[in-house]
Amino acid sequence: MELVTNCFIFTSLVAILLYVIAYGTRAPWWRTVVGRSLFALGCVVLAISCLGAAGVVFGQNYELRPIARLLTWGATAGVSVGLLVLWIRAQRRP
Repeated sequence: MELVTNCFIFTSLVAILLYVIAYGTRAPWWRTVVGRSLFALGCVVLAISCLGAAGVVFGQNYELRPIARLLTWGATAGVSVGLLVLWIRAQRRP
């Protein structure tokens, strides 16, 4: 069961990495609110996937884990609040 979970972790890591690279280099994501939101969400999913992969590779108690968690979840909180603000602003427009 653990092997299957690890395969899913690394599959999602590779897939979201390819998405962020492809979307970031091939699409004009910065032009629209939707594009910026999709790119920010992809980056957050990538950060969380990297955190999960680091746990698999280095174990659950690697030295930089507290810093990695702080940065990952801080970025996730920032992007989540930003997405919420963008959504609220979009709802107010006529």
